[in-house]
Amino acid sequence: MEKKTAGRGPTRRSSVSRAALWCVAQGRPGSHAGHATSSRYFPPKWHTCVPMISRRADAPPTPEPRDVAPSMRALSPRARLPCRGAVPTRSGSTVSVRTWPSGRPVTAGRTGFSRTHYDHQPGQKYEGCRMWPFRRKKHEQVDLEERSPELGIKYKDLMVMHQLTKAGADLDQPRHVTFYLYAPTLDAAQSIAKEANGAGYGLRPEVGKPSPKYPDSWPVTCETTAVISPDFVRETGNLFDDLAARYQAEYDGWGAAATP
Repeated sequence: MEKKTAGRGPTRRSSVSRAALWCVAQGRPGSHAGHATSSRYFPPKWHTCVPMISRRADAPPTPEPRDVAPSMRALSPRARLPCRGAVPTRSGSTVSVRTWPSGRPVTAGRTGFSRTHYDHQPGQKYEGCRMWPFRRKKHEQVDLEERSPELGIKYKDLMVMHQLTKAGADLDQPRHVTFYLYAPTLDAAQSIAKEANGAGYGLRPEVGKPSPKYPDSWPVTCETTAVISPDFVRETGNLFDDLAARYQAEYDGWGAAATP
C-alpha cells in the first residue's frame, strides 16, 4: 500500500491500474474506514471513496473514460484525488477519470467543479500540489515590500488604498493621512521629526513616549492633509524608508481617513 502512494505515475502498459484512486482498503472497493484512518496525504474530511479502477495490461495505450462513481454527487466539489494522472470529468450524470499514458492529467472541467491541475513530481507529497487556474494568484505568497511594476508602489501601500476604496473613499479628495515610525533612541526620533518637517508635503511630525513594554521604541507620527495619489504614496514611502534606514528606525506604514 505504501508503494502505491509514493507518487509514481502510471506507466504506458497499465496506466489506469497504477493511477487507481487509492480508495480501497484491504482490496475491497468502497471501503471508507480503512483508508480514512491510514491516509497520510489527506485528512478524512477531504476524503471521498470511489470504486477501484481496473484495466487489462494489453488494453490500448490511451484508455477510454471509465465511470468510477454512480453519481456526480459522490464526489464533493472540494474532494481531492490522491493520485497522479487522474482528473474528474463530466460524462453524462457520472464521474469519470481520464489519463494520458505518460501520466500527465487531462485538464477537463465539469459543471460545479473547477478545472484541476496537478503539478507533482515523483516522491513529492500531494499536499499543496493542487492549483486552480483562475485563483492561482490568490493563494500565492506575496512579499508586501515588493513594488507593483505598473505603479512602482509597494504592495502593502496598494492594500491600504484598496481598503480605502472599499470603505467608499474618493481618493481624488484630500484627506487626513498619518505616517508611523519607531526610532531606537530619543535623539534618532527627534532627528527624524526634524527632517520630516523640512521635507515638504505639509508634514507635522510629533515625537511620543515609548510604552513600558517597549522602552527602546520611540514613536514618531507625521500627519498631513493630502490627495492620496500614486505619486504621493510612492514619494512619501521613499522618504520614510530612507529616514528609517539612516537612523536604524522602523517605518510602520501609514493610514488615512475614509472620509475627508
